[in-house]
This record gives sequence, C-alpha cells and structure tokens, in this order.
Amino acid sequence: MAEVPAIHMNFPEYRLLNEEFQTGLLIEDLEADTIVQAVRSLLEDPSTYQRLKNNCRKAKAVLNWAQESEKLLALFQKNYPL
Repeated sequence: MAEVPAIHMNFPEYRLLNEEFQTGLLIEDLEADTIVQAVRSLLEDPSTYQRLKNNCRKAKAVLNWAQESEKLLALFQKNYPL
C-alpha cells in the first residue's frame, strides 16, 4: 500500500504475488549478506526500483479491502443465503 518494493523470502505465496505483479525481490535465505545484496540491488538500480514501485501502485488497486470485501461477501452469500 505504501508503493515501496518489498524483499521477501521465496515462499510460494510471495512467489505467486511477484509473478502476477512483480512488486519486489525474492531471496532464498535470511543471511545478512543476502539481505544486504537485495537492498543494494534496489538502491543501485533506480530504473528497477521505479518499475517495481509502479507495479506496487498497480497491485494496490487490485489487492485492497474494497476489492477483497466483495469477494468475502460473495462467499458468505453463496454459502449462507438468507
């Protein structure tokens, strides 16, 4: 929501999110050197940072409570009709 590219572990859910929106970098471990390298890569490549930031803006238009609440309400209405 802050439109800041993220650094995540390469877990399945983060991977799926990144495949769809490309909002950050995925890392394989939490070693200090790995994290430092990821941060540096964002700081040293302004075009990549800006591209990821723009993708964050696009993702926030889709992944937000206003959108998700409609899905939740539809699920409730389907499973618990009045």
